[in-house]
Amino acid sequence: MADRPLPGSPETMSTYARLTLEAYGVVLRFGVEVSAVAAGRVTLADGSGLAADMIVWVSGIKGPGVLRSIPGLMFDRGDRIKVDPTLRVVGAQDRPIDGLFAIGDCAACYPEGSERPIPATAQAAHQQAAHLARSLRRDTTGANRAPFDYCYLGTLVSFGADVIGDLPIPYGRCIGLSGLAARSAYDALYRGHLAICIGWLRTTLLALSNRMRRRAKPKIKLRW
Repeated sequence: MADRPLPGSPETMSTYARLTLEAYGVVLRFGVEVSAVAAGRVTLADGSGLAADMIVWVSGIKGPGVLRSIPGLMFDRGDRIKVDPTLRVVGAQDRPIDGLFAIGDCAACYPEGSERPIPATAQAAHQQAAHLARSLRRDTTGANRAPFDYCYLGTLVSFGADVIGDLPIPYGRCIGLSGLAARSAYDALYRGHLAICIGWLRTTLLALSNRMRRRAKPKIKLRW
């Protein structure tokens, strides 16, 4: 239903994604709603249909249904809990509830003066968690709680062998990344996430073992 791929990213990133997908032979349709799905066929709202051997449904971010069982909360159309700029949960009559917070994909956070929520991405959730931790520490000292200020740090997307991305630069602009630069940044980001889970020592040993395995692996699969 969107007008471009990766609609939550800058337009340059969407252009890179579209060109990469089209190079793989992917046919993209935008601005068309799916009205029905049956075995081997997808029917669109404009009356047209698509035949398919395999259908993969990707419907976006939606809050878990269990949230609806909690009384007194306000939700957006994606069943995400509405929060104010300080990440406090919004209750009846749009009044924030003291002591109750929501972050990440289950929260719909609208920056001050904006009608669009902060994108439901990993970097947004990470920044929200860090901000909320600082806010809770300030609360113990009686300091005022500051609003959350989202900072876009760029995007990296893997298309199998290809990786594309963008990097924000001053004056609200972004530069595109592709090729070796994008792959190196993607691998570094992955190792950083892995290190959080298993530590840098194990991450380094795992990276070295993977490299040695690739060096020793034959280019073709041998059978005898």
